[in-house]
Amino acid sequence: MRPRRHRLWTLTLALILLFLMCSVVVLGGQVRADDAEQVDQGYCLEDNPGEIEWTRYTESAIVAVGPDGTVYIGSSFTLIALDGDGHIKWNRTLSGDCGSLMVRDDGVVIVGEYAHRWWQNKSYSVIALSPSGDQLWSYSMVGTGFDRTAALGEDGEIALLFRHSNLSEDGSYLKITNSVVVLDSDGSLLWMRYFDSYSINIACGHDGTVYLVQEGWVEAYDSNGSSEWRLDVGLDSPIFVAPDGTLRIAGNDKVISITQNGNKSWEAPIEGALGYYMAINENGDLFVTCTDRIAVINARGEWTMDIPASDAHQLILSSDDILAVASWNGIRTYEIDGTLRWTADVGCNDLISPVIAPDGSIYVFGYMGDDGSALVKIGNAPIDILSVAIVAILAATLVMFTYLIWKRKYKK
Repeated sequence: MRPRRHRLWTLTLALILLFLMCSVVVLGGQVRADDAEQVDQGYCLEDNPGEIEWTRYTESAIVAVGPDGTVYIGSSFTLIALDGDGHIKWNRTLSGDCGSLMVRDDGVVIVGEYAHRWWQNKSYSVIALSPSGDQLWSYSMVGTGFDRTAALGEDGEIALLFRHSNLSEDGSYLKITNSVVVLDSDGSLLWMRYFDSYSINIACGHDGTVYLVQEGWVEAYDSNGSSEWRLDVGLDSPIFVAPDGTLRIAGNDKVISITQNGNKSWEAPIEGALGYYMAINENGDLFVTCTDRIAVINARGEWTMDIPASDAHQLILSSDDILAVASWNGIRTYEIDGTLRWTADVGCNDLISPVIAPDGSIYVFGYMGDDGSALVKIGNAPIDILSVAIVAILAATLVMFTYLIWKRKYKK
């Protein structure tokens, strides 16, 4: 009986080792079977959260992600649509550089393109494309400059900033003026207004209201372009719309909340608040970039916590409250309570334009030294159901075998 018992325990240990090895391989590092096919395209795919799935070298670009996960890259004279694996679905030639790129909830792609005519005379067009790349409509202005400031409304309306460059009457200097143009979802002009301010920030409210920030003032315009109210905040930062329709603006060591009627609801002193990049979740919690951290303020204007992030310069928030922070060369993600989830060294410098896809993957654009610039995808794939099933079967087998050994050893 002793040799047989010895063999049973040896087999048990072998099963335990097999179980542990399968768990590590299955849950810790799934590599897809078609990875080898991507090598000639410069991709390195690893389907792990926080791991670089692929890198696509491209010139300086603007990035957006559609509701179906399609990735759009806009650059000089080109718009490319990629699937989640980095393969080209379609591409389109633009009339000039891509100045702005947005995707509506219905998958329609809004592209702002501008073509150089003369040093102070450009043609700017806004085109709408279907998810398959077909043009739906276009709107053009000739003899204008451009600005990347743009915003989308819930009903598909589009607010854009056009910059006009003209010589002064005596020809001694270049005069800059701006026009805000608001289009409906079909590309028809709703209203347009001219402003002398050089810098204007734009946001669209839930009810078709367009909010502008210029020269320290926040202004609200209704769907006809009529001014509804004007509030002095002393800031020229971007403005953000909370889920309840209230507004948030930050900068100069403070965060201000504004009601839809134009009244200041609260002001919170936040040391080092920059206000260039903020994020708001469905509960109204506000994440504000500061000089040495990310400050979190609740909907009542109360400070709740700080997330250490002295090198953060951009941040985005997913629909399931995962905060992604872009530093100069990497990405970090946090839970809503500030717990660090994972970090990823992207291998690029000066990361810009991070976006989160519906599956939680993160796309970010950066510069890779002598190799030029690149778009990088960082995976956030869930655990594969088949993998979990394999581990569960192995665990059940191990438990059953251990029980049989115990029963054989101690039976009477």
